[in-house]
Amino acid sequence: MPTTTTPPKTKPRDHRLTWRDWIPAEPGWFGPTDEELITRDELLDRVQELGVKIHPRTLQILENQGLVPRPIRQWHEGAVRALYAPWVVDLAMRAYDRRQGRWPLEKARADVRDAVKRAIFTYGMDRWGGKGIPLDFTKHLVELARRQESITGRPVPVVEVRFLDADDRAVATIRQDVSEMANVLDHLDYKDS
Repeated sequence: MPTTTTPPKTKPRDHRLTWRDWIPAEPGWFGPTDEELITRDELLDRVQELGVKIHPRTLQILENQGLVPRPIRQWHEGAVRALYAPWVVDLAMRAYDRRQGRWPLEKARADVRDAVKRAIFTYGMDRWGGKGIPLDFTKHLVELARRQESITGRPVPVVEVRFLDADDRAVATIRQDVSEMANVLDHLDYKDS
């Protein structure tokens, strides 16, 4: 009688990827500065402030399942620490919600990965002193990009606005993918109606 062997269980490749690996490779997407990185405790605190209590071990399980990107490890405030991009807060909440809702693992993983651009975009809007960039401003940026496309006949995939101090040094930058801004605005308009 022939015997069949069951292939060994392997973890998904995603379980080893850090948040840097999750940043889209297309132009216009980039990570936070070192000053913007948050520790695991800060990530869990921010999640709790938003009404969800995730235990540190649960976060590690979500990372092992490839539902949340792993942190990078680097020197921070006197020690080597696990550091996350601030937008991982949104992904952790989404992953936790999907698993609490008993979504199949592959479906939950795909859903969270589909939300990466939106999480980065939303964080880009929220990091201005805790206040969002006005949606009207975002709408105008999309309109200006479309206008430039029609005038020049060349695609404008990214809009970048720099804020300069008196010495002409950049103190802040808004850099966003035009199609993603348009998608988020469409999504927000859809939710508002």
